[in-house]
Amino acid sequence: MMLIVSLLVIPGALAGEEQQARKSPTIHETLSAGAPSLEAIAGYIFGVPVPAGNYDFAKRVSYMFPRPWEESLTGAEREQAIWEALILHYESFRRNVTVSDEELTKRIDSVLQSQQSFTKTGDPEAYARWIKEKLGESVEQFENQMRYLSQVDKLKDQVRESTAVTVTEEEMQQEFLNEQHHLGREADTFETKHAAEAFDEQRDAYYQQIKTKKQDEALKKWIEDLKTSAQLKVLPPPEPAATSP
Repeated sequence: MMLIVSLLVIPGALAGEEQQARKSPTIHETLSAGAPSLEAIAGYIFGVPVPAGNYDFAKRVSYMFPRPWEESLTGAEREQAIWEALILHYESFRRNVTVSDEELTKRIDSVLQSQQSFTKTGDPEAYARWIKEKLGESVEQFENQMRYLSQVDKLKDQVRESTAVTVTEEEMQQEFLNEQHHLGREADTFETKHAAEAFDEQRDAYYQQIKTKKQDEALKKWIEDLKTSAQLKVLPPPEPAATSP
C-alpha cells in the first residue's frame, strides 16, 4: 500500500461514513496509509476532508513535474490545477483505476530518458542516486509521485477512449479544405480528381484527428462536471502558532 504521508483524516470526520459502508475511499486512503492522527484539513471534495499533508503532496508534484501547459500558470491557476488533480485522483479510486508496476516503470523511464542515459531496472543504484541528488527524495517518495500522476492520466485516458463520438464525411472534407487553405493551396471543392484523390489518401488521418478533438472536448466537459459535483471547498491555511516572548 502506498505511503505518501503518514497522517490520516480526522477520525469521524466523514459525514455518513458508516451509512455508506465505506463504498468510496477516504481522501487519506487514496494517498496514504498509517496510524490515525490529527491533522489540519486543507479542504473538502465530495464532502470528504482533504488532509493538509495530501494537499502538500499534490502541490509538490505540481511544481516538480508540471505538465507543459502548467509551466506558465499564475498562482491562482496553479491552485485550481492542484485541486483538479486531487479530485481526479479521488475519482480514479472510486473507479478502481490502478497502475501496474510495468506501467509505473514505463512512466519513470520516460522521465529518466529526458535527463539520463540509464533506466530504473538497468542501473538501480544510479537511479536511486539520481533521485536523492536531483530531487532530494527517497525512491519510495518519487515512485509514489509517479504513480499519482500515472493514475490521473490513466483515468483521463479511460474516460476519453470510452466517449463515443460521431465523425461525418462533411466534417472530414471540411478539415481537408481548411488544411489546404492554411497551406496556401487552392482547394475549395472536390470537383477536381486531384483534390478527391488527395482527400481519400488522408481520410483515416482526418477521421482520427477529428475524433481525437471531439473526445478531448468531451473529456474537458466531463472534468468540469466532475469538479462541479465535487463541491470543492478550500479552507484558509491555519494561522501560524504564536511564539512566546
